[in-house]
Amino acid sequence: IVGILMLPLIAGMANLLSRYPVGSFYTFGTTLHPFVGFLTMWWYFVAKLASATLSIHVFNRFSRLMIPALETVPLLVADGCIVLLFVLLNLLNVRIGSKIQYAFISLKLIPVMFVILVGSVFFQFDVIASAILPSIHNLTLSVPPALFAFLGFEAAVSLSLLIEDSQKNAPRALFMSY
Repeated sequence: IVGILMLPLIAGMANLLSRYPVGSFYTFGTTLHPFVGFLTMWWYFVAKLASATLSIHVFNRFSRLMIPALETVPLLVADGCIVLLFVLLNLLNVRIGSKIQYAFISLKLIPVMFVILVGSVFFQFDVIASAILPSIHNLTLSVPPALFAFLGFEAAVSLSLLIEDSQKNAPRALFMSY
């Protein structure tokens, strides 16, 4: 449902990329008027802030299901603490922020590596073949939307400057990523 709802947005962005291959909301808006570019960036800022806040809230709700001890902390206080943490991390600077991002990525890799190591120890191909091979098709269908949701269409739009013949290929790349 979300994919269908995003289709008009992606089509509109692809149309804008074919006309203005520079690829930013501000640039798209300033082609009409500088104030429209200003408003576009503010709308994007507010929408991105709202989606990030909603993601934090959902994260806290799921965390409470997995860790019952978190039930003692009011939900809005937990939301505020995580938002404050990200604000403080953003106030540091880009170099420290990039190091923090690398640390988060490394921490995300720990459980993945653990599963790979444990899986390699207990690997039995006959069980895997009977259980997983029929569902590989479903896995291949679910990976692109997950990556697209993780990176967002903003990344595809902002990378359009780096695409050869971007007026023609950037909209294609946006639709392929979608």
